[in-house]
Amino acid sequence: MKLTKHWAARLDDYVIDLAWSPDGTLLAAASSAGPVSIFAADGGGQLHILPGHDNGTNVISFPSTGGPGTPLATGGQDGAVKFWDATAGQHTATAPLGTAWVEHLAWRPGSQPALAAAAGRKISFLNPDASLLHALPDSPKTVSALAWQPAPDSASIPATP
Repeated sequence: MKLTKHWAARLDDYVIDLAWSPDGTLLAAASSAGPVSIFAADGGGQLHILPGHDNGTNVISFPSTGGPGTPLATGGQDGAVKFWDATAGQHTATAPLGTAWVEHLAWRPGSQPALAAAAGRKISFLNPDASLLHALPDSPKTVSALAWQPAPDSASIPATP
């Protein structure tokens, strides 16, 4: 196999996470220092630098489907999930989840976007406007991974009482 370098970029600190937009036109790169850079995939030009999270960004995630204004979710050491319009480079909403670091994000597959976020022992389900869909009772131990069953639009999330 022969690999070819197409472009390279520098961040202010080491890369802690990468995510491609659903259409493959954007690459988001989170620096451990906090900022998130948005690059054009076709040439590597830096389109935006998002401030990310105080004390550091841990995880970034695009949904599996999207179009113009595709949301980008980020989780950080500040215990929050932030939502961004990656195309415009604008912050759109924040969901504070407590004091534990947000280390895992997973978008529900299909046409009804929802985001699962893990912070310590908590799992929360969020809408792209940062409103809470549902919060599970605390897990006995720290949540170490998240995944959705690949059944688009068939699984529902119970409403928070």
